Amino acid sequence: MRNRFSKLLSVLLSLCMILSMTGFMASAEVSVPTEYYVKFGGTGDGRSYDSPIGTIAGVIGAINADGHTAGDNVTVYLVPTGNEPTKEQLNITKA
Repeated sequence: MRNRFSKLLSVLLSLCMILSMTGFMASAEVSVPTEYYVKFGGTGDGRSYDSPIGTIAGVIGAINADGHTAGDNVTVYLVPTGNEPTKEQLNITKA
């Protein structure tokens, strides 16, 4: 009788441990930004439209600092400064 009670208690304890770990793993997910913003002369951290970072190298550093690795999908937006050349200015033809 004592041996049977001991086995039942062991199974019950094991089940409790598994269920408690499952709840912990589900709450361990952390959201990291997947959108970054770059603007010439920007001085922010690059994680919002209102706070763009100033260089592509800076946004790559922010992406790496947030823990993204190869295979992760992130989006980098270029914030307009108002001084961008028009399509006609970029369309240069050789004579």
